[in-house]
Formats: sequence, structure tokens, C-alpha cells
Amino acid sequence: MILAIVLMYIFRPLIKEKEWLECTESSGGGTDCFGISIILRASFTLAMYHFLILIILCPRIACSAAFHDGLWILKNIIMMAVFIASFWIPNDFFVFWSQICRVGSVLFLIVQAYFILNSTYIFGDRLIEIQKEPNGGTYA
Repeated sequence: MILAIVLMYIFRPLIKEKEWLECTESSGGGTDCFGISIILRASFTLAMYHFLILIILCPRIACSAAFHDGLWILKNIIMMAVFIASFWIPNDFFVFWSQICRVGSVLFLIVQAYFILNSTYIFGDRLIEIQKEPNGGTYA
């Protein structure tokens, strides 16, 4: 994501001056792929990376653990290759992808709110237990 932000804010103005580096026609041509769509491309790349890791970890065998804990250079090369390949995916797909990201982020926030609320209740119950103990002090 940091690479995408650097490309969006630093690399895009430099490319506008040069005509030798342009986006593919499927990406809108010109410098269109270096705008906000680059963030969506990075998001898509990371989602595909995590989906691949999930598929590899599902069998729960020894090589799954080894892949999860190692091969960092290979993982980075795969992520960069998918990110570069995403420039040949049409922008229409990323309009659809942005809607998927929007729904996914709302679901993520709902799950996070549940976990924060649940943790607060557990913390409150623990404070009450401590207060009932002899020499428990007065926390609440």
C-alpha cells in the first residue's frame, strides 16, 4: 500500500511530463492507472495474496506451516508480479472491486465493534471479580 501511495502522489506528476511511460489501454491509458485506481489495484493484490495464503494453509500440513513462516522473498516477488499484472486488468473491474471493498470494510468494522464490546465486558467482569477478592482493592 505504501508503494501504491508513492506511485499515486510522487510518480504520477513526474509521468505527466514524460510521454514514454503510459498506462495500458485497458487501464484507461495516459496516467489514469496512477490515480486512485492504484490503491484499488494494491488492495486487490493484497486480497489475492491473502487468499492464496489461506488456500495453502487450509490442509494444515507441515509444508503449510513452512510456507507461512518462510519464503518471504518468493512471497514478495509474487505480490509484485500480481501488482504489475493488475495494470492489464480493465478499470471497469476496479469499479466493481471498490464496491466489494466498501461492503467488506463495513463488515470488518461491525466485527471489530463486536470484539471491542466483548473485550470491554470481559474486562468489566474481571474488575468485579478482583474487587470481590480479599484485598482486591478498588479499581472500579
